[in-house]
Formats: sequence, C-alpha cells, structure tokens
Amino acid sequence: MKLISVILLMGGALANALSSAAQVELNFLPLTPEAIWKQKGGSMQ
Repeated sequence: MKLISVILLMGGALANALSSAAQVELNFLPLTPEAIWKQKGGSMQ
C-alpha cells in the first residue's frame, strides 16, 4: 500500500516541479513538451 501512495504522489510532484521551472500553471495531462511550450505562449511553427 505504501508503494502505491508513493507512485500516485510522484505525478503531482513532477507536475509541480515542471510548473515551477516553466513558470506557468500546468494543470492538465499529458504533460508533453509541446503542451508546456504552448502554455508558455510559444509558437509551434
């Protein structure tokens, strides 16, 4: 049971770390590089 809790919490910690690094709110899945780039306002041209 403890291992399952760690695995479930890891996704939230990763999303929080990426959100802090990118300085944007990342509250969606999947967190792909393209999705993060678009959230930051980057153009995909």
